[in-house]
Amino acid sequence: MRDTPPAVDAKYRAMLLERSGEERLKMAGSMYATARALVIASVLEADPSASPAALRRKASVAVVYSDRRRGGRFPENRVRPGTPRT
Repeated sequence: MRDTPPAVDAKYRAMLLERSGEERLKMAGSMYATARALVIASVLEADPSASPAALRRKASVAVVYSDRRRGGRFPENRVRPGTPRT
């Protein structure tokens, strides 16, 4: 669903492109770190004794799932979330 007027989208894109590549990369890194912290906080709220490995796994699955919801494809050479490891 797109509820943002095209003119606002265009202005936002223009504002982002005015930034240097370094600034945009820092913004992306900051957004990733924030999203990861939110996932970890959520996992710890549900299971305070979750191991560091479980936290890493849950955080990486959340990022992959989020990418797939935006139209990304899960790489065929990687194990899909929920697939038992052999």
